[in-house]
Amino acid sequence: MKSSVFEKRLSRSKKMWRGKSQVNLLVQNIPDPFNIIDFNGYILDVNSAFERIYGWKKNEVVQKYIPLVPPRLTTRFFSFLNEVRQSEKVFGYETTRLRNDRSEIEVSIDAFLIMDRKGRPAAIGEISRNIAHLKRKESLVKESQERWRALTHNVSHLIITVDREGVITFINQRIRQLLGYDVEEVINSSLSTLISNQDSEAAVKDIVEVIGKGQMKSCVYRLKQKNGLTVTYAMDWSPLRESSGKVVGAVGMGRDVTREKEKEAQLVQSERLDALTDFVGGIAHHFNNLMTVIVLGADLIGKDIKEQDNEVIEERLKLISESCFQGTQKIDRILEFIEGLSGKQCLMVDIDEVVEQTLSQVSVYLKAKIFR
Repeated sequence: MKSSVFEKRLSRSKKMWRGKSQVNLLVQNIPDPFNIIDFNGYILDVNSAFERIYGWKKNEVVQKYIPLVPPRLTTRFFSFLNEVRQSEKVFGYETTRLRNDRSEIEVSIDAFLIMDRKGRPAAIGEISRNIAHLKRKESLVKESQERWRALTHNVSHLIITVDREGVITFINQRIRQLLGYDVEEVINSSLSTLISNQDSEAAVKDIVEVIGKGQMKSCVYRLKQKNGLTVTYAMDWSPLRESSGKVVGAVGMGRDVTREKEKEAQLVQSERLDALTDFVGGIAHHFNNLMTVIVLGADLIGKDIKEQDNEVIEERLKLISESCFQGTQKIDRILEFIEGLSGKQCLMVDIDEVVEQTLSQVSVYLKAKIFR
C-alpha cells in the first residue's frame, strides 16, 4: 500500500492539475503523447495521443508508479526528473519507454516544470516523440557510411570530394601510399595543395564545369607528392549530389598513369625518329644516285680525254671523281647513322680515319681552287 505521505502528495498534485481546465484542453489536442508526472514518479494525467501511442488507457496509468520506465532505467529516470526540476526544462532527452504490451519504444522527450498557484514546483510535463524510425534511419546511414569508408579506403585508386569552392571535404586513406600524405594533412584544404602549379588553374576550371553542368569529365593532372616529386594522374570527375539532387561539389577518382605517359612519350619519340630516318634515308639514297651518275659520267669523259691527251681536263675530272667518292662516303656514313637511330646497331667511330678523310676533302677542295 502507498504510504500516507505519497497519498497526500498525489492528492495535492491531482487537485492542482484538475483546476487548470484551459491547459487541459490544450494538452488533449497535442498530437504527441503528453503526460504529467510528479517528482515521485506517479502519473497524474495523460492525453489521448498518449493512449494511442503507448496503448495504455488513462485509468490504467493514472496514479501508477513509473509504469512507462523499464526497471533497468529507474535510476536514470529519477536523475532526469531531478534535472528538469533544477533547470525547469529539458529538450531532446532520448530514452526508452514501455508500451502496454511491455514492448519498448525509443523516444525523445521535451520536459518542463509545472508550478502550482503559489509558484512552487508541483509536477513535470512531458511531451514524447517516437524516434524509432529516426534511429533506424541513422543506423542505416551510419552503416552506409561505414561501407563507403571501407570501400574507398581499400580501393587502389585515389578518391577525393571537393565542395563548390574547391576545398577537399573527403579523401581516402590510400593517399598515404600513393602521394605520401596523411588524410589529416590535406582534409579541409584547397585542392591546389595536391595539384601542381602548372595544372592548378585547369583543375579549378574543370571542377567548376562539372558542378555547373552536372556532367562527368575526364582530366589528366600532375599531382604533387609529399617528397616534392610529381606524378601524372588521370582523374574522372562526377557531380556530388545531396539526397535532394542538388549538386554540392564534385567527386573524383584518380589513377597513376605516370608510366603510361612515359611509354606514350617514348612511343612518340620513336615514331618521330622513324619518320626522321625515313626522310633522311630517302635524301641520302637520292644523292647517292646522283653521285653515281656523276662518277660514271666523269669516268666516260676521262676515257675520251685520254684519247685526245688533254691532261688539264683529265686532272679536273679526276678531282670531280675524287669529290664524288668523298660524297658517297659521307652518304654511307649518314645511312649507317640512320641505322643506329633505328636501333639496329651503335656505330664505332675511328678518329684517325675521320681526320684523314677531312684532310683529303680539304686537299681536293684546294686542288680544285688551284686548277680554276
